[in-house]
Amino acid sequence: MPIRHLGYVAKNLELENSGIKMQTVRRATFDLYGEDIITEKILHNLNVLYQILEWNIKNDIYAFRLGSELFPWLGNYNVKSFKRFDEIEYECSFIGEYARENNIRLSFHPGPFNVLCSPDNTVVEKTIRELEAHSEIFDLMGYEPSFNTKINIHVGGAYGDKVGALEKWVSNYYKLSESLRQRLVIENDDTTSMYSVQDLYGLHELCNNELPITFDYYHHSLHQDGISEKEALDIVTSTWPKDIVPVTHYSESRREEHLKIITDICRKNGIDIETELPEWPTLYNTYLGWEMIKENAHSDNVNGPINTYGHTIDVMLEAKAKEQALLKLREKQLILENTNN
Repeated sequence: MPIRHLGYVAKNLELENSGIKMQTVRRATFDLYGEDIITEKILHNLNVLYQILEWNIKNDIYAFRLGSELFPWLGNYNVKSFKRFDEIEYECSFIGEYARENNIRLSFHPGPFNVLCSPDNTVVEKTIRELEAHSEIFDLMGYEPSFNTKINIHVGGAYGDKVGALEKWVSNYYKLSESLRQRLVIENDDTTSMYSVQDLYGLHELCNNELPITFDYYHHSLHQDGISEKEALDIVTSTWPKDIVPVTHYSESRREEHLKIITDICRKNGIDIETELPEWPTLYNTYLGWEMIKENAHSDNVNGPINTYGHTIDVMLEAKAKEQALLKLREKQLILENTNN
């Protein structure tokens, strides 16, 4: 079965290069000007979002992850109390209607500081406010609560006691509004000290089998926990409602991408990477620097292939080159399909 939709994350580089991009505001400026500056930024960002979605439709892209910067400092105010809330509500409603009419799937992925199992109750309270605020944006856009418009987070911490952390996560999960719980999904981590697909399946069961798991291919490659990619995807897809296409995340290693670039340059120029590279100082320094790249850093582009193992899924590409990476991957896939036919 196929990948239904390929999507990308938060910004469109082509539009940004032409000056069309989201705006945020420094905390000090927010504290000084309050709702006036936030209102200005929200209305600007909604206009940019419309232009991104319009560009996506023209390029046959029907999945897009909204960035939290859409509403700067989200969770620090009640937007419904703003003097110009009617304008914000209208623009949100327009965006939602436009996306639905064009079958675009929208989602959120709030940042890693949203931790429901934190031992610090202040962090938990802030997390709940922020997650609820994300859910309210989908409300303003006219979406009924559904995992089709998912809000994706990580567990956020183990604190030396995974079982205890998961129990606290579940306790705080049930403090969330029902509409938020009907949108919230959980994602596997990329380090062995954190949460694998198998760990999250246990969390899914603790949450009365109501919490879907977002499968991150690259994270699983770094934290397999004894199961294959196919086994992990089989588990994850079973946690989604039958009428909702599961969402997955796909990225590749930035370290490997940079090493391949260096290796290709050496091969094309007849440079022995083991013995002759030091004679080329600029290239050699680049070679020395690639090891400093974090193992879990995402590449600019992706090569695939993305194996669906018979499942129908949507895939969000978490590549630094955003929509350009998507277009390149799609072209490669078409070439492969044409070659195979």
